[in-house]
Amino acid sequence: MVGPILQEIMRPAPGSSAADFRRIDYMHFDRVEGRWKYVSMDTRFPVSIMPASSFADADGDTINFRFDSQAFVGFGSQVEGRFMVCTMSISRPDADHETKKQYFNMAYGDGQPWLFVQYEYVRKR
Repeated sequence: MVGPILQEIMRPAPGSSAADFRRIDYMHFDRVEGRWKYVSMDTRFPVSIMPASSFADADGDTINFRFDSQAFVGFGSQVEGRFMVCTMSISRPDADHETKKQYFNMAYGDGQPWLFVQYEYVRKR
Protein backbone atom coordinates (compact mmCIF):
# COMPACT_ATOMS: atom_id res chain seq x y z
CA MET A 1 0.00 0.00 0.00
CA VAL A 2 1.13 3.53 -0.79
CA GLY A 3 -1.18 5.46 1.54
CA PRO A 4 -4.73 4.50 0.45
CA ILE A 5 -3.53 3.24 -2.97
CA LEU A 6 -2.78 -0.40 -3.74
CA GLN A 7 0.44 -0.71 -5.77
CA GLU A 8 1.22 -3.91 -7.65
CA ILE A 9 4.57 -4.50 -9.36
CA MET A 10 5.15 -7.60 -11.48
CA ARG A 11 8.30 -8.89 -13.14
CA PRO A 12 9.63 -12.36 -14.01
CA ALA A 13 10.82 -14.44 -11.08
CA PRO A 14 14.60 -14.86 -10.76
CA GLY A 15 15.71 -17.71 -13.03
CA SER A 16 12.45 -17.62 -15.02
CA SER A 17 12.51 -18.34 -18.74
CA ALA A 18 9.97 -15.52 -19.30
CA ALA A 19 11.18 -12.49 -21.24
CA ASP A 20 12.01 -9.50 -19.03
CA PHE A 21 9.07 -7.15 -18.42
CA ARG A 22 7.70 -4.71 -15.83
CA ARG A 23 4.05 -4.19 -14.97
CA ILE A 24 2.92 -1.60 -12.46
CA ASP A 25 -0.69 -0.96 -11.45
CA TYR A 26 -2.35 1.34 -8.97
CA MET A 27 -5.89 0.99 -7.61
CA HIS A 28 -7.94 3.01 -5.12
CA PHE A 29 -11.51 3.91 -4.22
CA ASP A 30 -12.39 7.51 -5.07
CA ARG A 31 -14.86 8.52 -2.34
CA VAL A 32 -15.83 11.73 -4.14
CA GLU A 33 -16.88 9.87 -7.33
CA GLY A 34 -18.02 6.75 -5.45
CA ARG A 35 -16.12 4.33 -7.65
CA TRP A 36 -12.85 2.42 -8.00
CA LYS A 37 -10.06 3.76 -10.21
CA TYR A 38 -7.20 1.78 -11.68
CA VAL A 39 -4.24 2.43 -13.96
CA SER A 40 -1.63 0.05 -15.37
CA MET A 41 1.59 0.30 -17.32
CA ASP A 42 3.10 -2.83 -18.88
CA THR A 43 6.28 -3.11 -20.96
CA ARG A 44 5.11 -6.37 -22.62
CA PHE A 45 2.54 -4.65 -24.83
CA PRO A 46 2.80 -1.71 -27.23
CA VAL A 47 0.05 0.30 -25.55
CA SER A 48 0.18 3.46 -23.51
CA ILE A 49 -0.88 3.89 -19.89
CA MET A 50 -4.22 2.11 -19.40
CA PRO A 51 -6.66 3.91 -17.06
CA ALA A 52 -9.90 2.24 -15.94
CA SER A 53 -12.73 2.86 -13.51
CA SER A 54 -15.68 1.01 -12.06
CA PHE A 55 -19.28 2.12 -12.27
CA ALA A 56 -19.78 1.83 -8.52
CA ASP A 57 -18.47 0.28 -5.34
CA ALA A 58 -17.62 -3.44 -5.34
CA ASP A 59 -20.43 -5.87 -6.20
CA GLY A 60 -20.01 -8.36 -3.36
CA ASP A 61 -16.45 -9.63 -3.64
CA THR A 62 -15.95 -8.42 -7.25
CA ILE A 63 -14.91 -5.07 -8.71
CA ASN A 64 -15.66 -4.57 -12.42
CA PHE A 65 -13.64 -2.06 -14.43
CA ARG A 66 -13.94 -0.59 -17.91
CA PHE A 67 -10.75 0.75 -19.49
CA ASP A 68 -10.66 3.89 -21.60
CA SER A 69 -10.88 2.95 -25.29
CA GLN A 70 -7.63 2.86 -27.23
CA ALA A 71 -5.94 1.62 -30.37
CA PHE A 72 -3.79 -1.51 -30.21
CA VAL A 73 -0.98 -1.64 -32.75
CA GLY A 74 -0.30 -5.39 -32.61
CA PHE A 75 2.76 -7.40 -31.61
CA GLY A 76 6.24 -7.23 -33.11
CA SER A 77 6.14 -6.52 -36.83
CA GLN A 78 2.39 -7.29 -37.04
CA VAL A 79 1.21 -3.67 -36.96
CA GLU A 80 -2.53 -3.55 -37.47
CA GLY A 81 -3.82 -0.52 -35.51
CA ARG A 82 -7.15 -1.89 -34.29
CA PHE A 83 -9.50 -0.15 -31.89
CA MET A 84 -10.12 -2.12 -28.69
CA VAL A 85 -12.27 -1.98 -25.60
CA CYS A 86 -11.13 -3.71 -22.40
CA THR A 87 -12.85 -4.73 -19.22
CA MET A 88 -11.44 -6.31 -16.09
CA SER A 89 -12.87 -8.02 -13.04
CA ILE A 90 -11.07 -8.49 -9.75
CA SER A 91 -12.68 -11.04 -7.47
CA ARG A 92 -11.79 -12.34 -4.04
CA PRO A 93 -13.27 -15.79 -3.38
CA ASP A 94 -11.71 -15.81 0.11
CA ALA A 95 -9.19 -13.90 2.23
CA ASP A 96 -6.21 -15.77 0.73
CA HIS A 97 -7.10 -15.75 -2.99
CA GLU A 98 -7.68 -13.11 -5.63
CA THR A 99 -8.35 -13.46 -9.36
CA LYS A 100 -7.90 -10.73 -11.95
CA LYS A 101 -9.36 -11.33 -15.44
CA GLN A 102 -8.90 -8.91 -18.30
CA TYR A 103 -11.08 -9.16 -21.42
CA PHE A 104 -10.38 -7.53 -24.80
CA ASN A 105 -12.92 -6.75 -27.47
CA MET A 106 -11.12 -5.92 -30.71
CA ALA A 107 -12.79 -4.03 -33.56
CA TYR A 108 -13.21 -7.08 -35.79
CA GLY A 109 -16.95 -6.58 -36.16
CA ASP A 110 -18.13 -9.56 -34.11
CA GLY A 111 -18.44 -7.71 -30.77
CA GLN A 112 -17.14 -10.72 -28.85
CA PRO A 113 -14.82 -10.14 -25.88
CA TRP A 114 -12.14 -12.73 -25.17
CA LEU A 115 -10.15 -13.48 -22.06
CA PHE A 116 -6.73 -11.94 -22.71
CA VAL A 117 -5.02 -12.52 -19.38
CA GLN A 118 -5.84 -14.01 -15.99
CA TYR A 119 -3.78 -13.59 -12.84
CA GLU A 120 -4.26 -15.80 -9.77
CA TYR A 121 -2.91 -14.50 -6.48
CA VAL A 122 -2.45 -16.60 -3.33
CA ARG A 123 -1.49 -15.06 0.02
CA LYS A 124 1.61 -16.60 1.55
CA ARG A 125 1.56 -16.90 5.32
